[in-house]
Amino acid sequence: MTKKSVEAQRELGQRGEAVAAKFLQNLGQHIIARNWRCRFGEVDLITQDGDTIVFCEVKTRKSIRTGQPSEAITLKKQRKYSQVAALWLSRFGGQDCVVRFDVVTILVTGPQSATITLLKGAFGLVEAL
Repeated sequence: MTKKSVEAQRELGQRGEAVAAKFLQNLGQHIIARNWRCRFGEVDLITQDGDTIVFCEVKTRKSIRTGQPSEAITLKKQRKYSQVAALWLSRFGGQDCVVRFDVVTILVTGPQSATITLLKGAFGLVEAL
Protein backbone atom coordinates (compact mmCIF):
# COMPACT_ATOMS: atom_id res chain seq x y z
CA MET A 1 0.00 0.00 0.00
CA THR A 2 1.26 3.45 -0.81
CA LYS A 3 1.51 6.19 1.78
CA LYS A 4 -1.29 8.05 -0.01
CA SER A 5 -3.62 5.02 0.05
CA VAL A 6 -2.90 4.40 3.75
CA GLU A 7 -3.77 8.02 4.51
CA ALA A 8 -6.95 7.78 2.43
CA GLN A 9 -7.95 4.58 4.27
CA ARG A 10 -7.28 6.22 7.65
CA GLU A 11 -9.36 9.25 6.65
CA LEU A 12 -12.21 7.01 5.48
CA GLY A 13 -12.09 5.18 8.81
CA GLN A 14 -12.15 8.41 10.81
CA ARG A 15 -15.09 9.74 8.81
CA GLY A 16 -16.89 6.43 9.31
CA GLU A 17 -16.34 6.56 13.07
CA ALA A 18 -17.74 10.10 13.21
CA VAL A 19 -20.81 9.01 11.22
CA ALA A 20 -21.25 5.96 13.46
CA ALA A 21 -21.01 8.07 16.62
CA LYS A 22 -23.71 10.44 15.34
CA PHE A 23 -25.86 7.46 14.27
CA LEU A 24 -25.60 5.87 17.73
CA GLN A 25 -26.34 9.18 19.46
CA ASN A 26 -29.46 9.53 17.31
CA LEU A 27 -30.49 6.10 18.62
CA GLY A 28 -30.19 7.43 22.18
CA GLN A 29 -26.77 6.07 23.06
CA HIS A 30 -24.33 8.20 25.03
CA ILE A 31 -20.75 8.27 23.73
CA ILE A 32 -18.38 7.52 26.62
CA ALA A 33 -15.12 7.28 24.65
CA ARG A 34 -13.76 7.31 21.12
CA ASN A 35 -10.65 5.42 20.06
CA TRP A 36 -9.87 4.22 23.60
CA ARG A 37 -6.44 2.57 23.60
CA CYS A 38 -4.63 0.28 25.96
CA ARG A 39 -1.90 -2.36 25.74
CA PHE A 40 -4.32 -4.86 24.16
CA GLY A 41 -5.55 -2.61 21.36
CA GLU A 42 -8.17 0.00 20.62
CA VAL A 43 -11.95 0.24 20.70
CA ASP A 44 -13.50 2.59 18.17
CA LEU A 45 -16.47 3.63 20.33
CA ILE A 46 -17.59 2.92 23.87
CA THR A 47 -21.18 3.91 24.48
CA GLN A 48 -23.88 3.57 27.08
CA ASP A 49 -27.20 2.23 25.86
CA GLY A 50 -29.52 2.42 28.86
CA ASP A 51 -27.86 0.25 31.52
CA THR A 52 -25.58 -1.45 28.99
CA ILE A 53 -21.97 -0.57 28.22
CA VAL A 54 -21.36 -1.13 24.51
CA PHE A 55 -17.98 -1.73 22.91
CA CYS A 56 -18.43 -0.90 19.24
CA GLU A 57 -16.24 -1.69 16.27
CA VAL A 58 -16.81 0.47 13.18
CA LYS A 59 -15.99 -0.83 9.72
CA THR A 60 -16.24 1.55 6.76
CA ARG A 61 -15.81 0.46 3.16
CA LYS A 62 -16.28 1.98 -0.29
CA SER A 63 -17.19 -1.36 -1.87
CA ILE A 64 -17.79 -5.00 -1.03
CA ARG A 65 -15.10 -6.14 -3.46
CA THR A 66 -13.17 -7.68 -0.54
CA GLY A 67 -16.30 -8.82 1.29
CA GLN A 68 -18.86 -7.30 3.62
CA PRO A 69 -17.39 -4.88 6.18
CA SER A 70 -18.56 -7.08 9.08
CA GLU A 71 -16.52 -10.00 7.72
CA ALA A 72 -13.39 -8.16 8.89
CA ILE A 73 -14.34 -8.87 12.53
CA THR A 74 -12.26 -12.02 12.89
CA LEU A 75 -12.02 -14.20 15.99
CA LYS A 76 -8.65 -12.57 16.69
CA LYS A 77 -10.30 -9.11 16.58
CA GLN A 78 -13.08 -10.35 18.88
CA ARG A 79 -10.49 -11.60 21.39
CA LYS A 80 -8.74 -8.23 21.35
CA TYR A 81 -12.06 -6.45 21.92
CA SER A 82 -12.78 -8.76 24.85
CA GLN A 83 -9.38 -8.00 26.39
CA VAL A 84 -9.77 -4.26 25.89
CA ALA A 85 -13.30 -4.38 27.34
CA ALA A 86 -12.14 -6.31 30.42
CA LEU A 87 -9.37 -3.79 31.06
CA TRP A 88 -11.68 -0.79 30.51
CA LEU A 89 -14.29 -2.26 32.85
CA SER A 90 -11.69 -2.93 35.55
CA ARG A 91 -10.30 0.61 35.29
CA PHE A 92 -13.63 2.39 35.25
CA GLY A 93 -15.68 0.31 37.70
CA GLY A 94 -17.94 -1.47 35.28
CA GLN A 95 -17.39 -5.04 36.49
CA ASP A 96 -21.04 -5.56 37.44
CA CYS A 97 -22.65 -3.93 34.42
CA VAL A 98 -24.23 -5.46 31.35
CA VAL A 99 -21.83 -5.48 28.39
CA ARG A 100 -22.53 -5.81 24.69
CA PHE A 101 -20.29 -5.93 21.62
CA ASP A 102 -21.75 -4.18 18.58
CA VAL A 103 -20.51 -3.60 15.06
CA VAL A 104 -21.50 -0.64 12.90
CA THR A 105 -20.81 -1.11 9.21
CA ILE A 106 -20.82 1.77 6.78
CA LEU A 107 -20.83 1.13 3.06
CA VAL A 108 -20.27 4.35 1.15
CA THR A 109 -22.67 4.41 -1.80
CA GLY A 110 -22.03 7.91 -3.12
CA PRO A 111 -20.36 11.25 -2.37
CA GLN A 112 -22.92 12.11 0.32
CA SER A 113 -24.64 8.78 0.93
CA ALA A 114 -23.96 5.53 2.74
CA THR A 115 -25.70 2.45 4.04
CA ILE A 116 -25.31 2.12 7.81
CA THR A 117 -25.97 -1.18 9.56
CA LEU A 118 -25.95 -1.79 13.31
CA LEU A 119 -25.25 -5.34 14.40
CA LYS A 120 -26.23 -5.40 18.09
CA GLY A 121 -24.61 -8.15 20.09
CA ALA A 122 -22.48 -9.09 17.08
CA PHE A 123 -20.34 -11.32 19.26
CA GLY A 124 -19.99 -12.32 22.87
CA LEU A 125 -17.11 -12.21 25.29
CA VAL A 126 -14.26 -14.23 23.79
CA GLU A 127 -11.53 -15.61 26.02
CA ALA A 128 -8.00 -14.92 24.93
CA LEU A 129 -6.08 -18.13 24.33
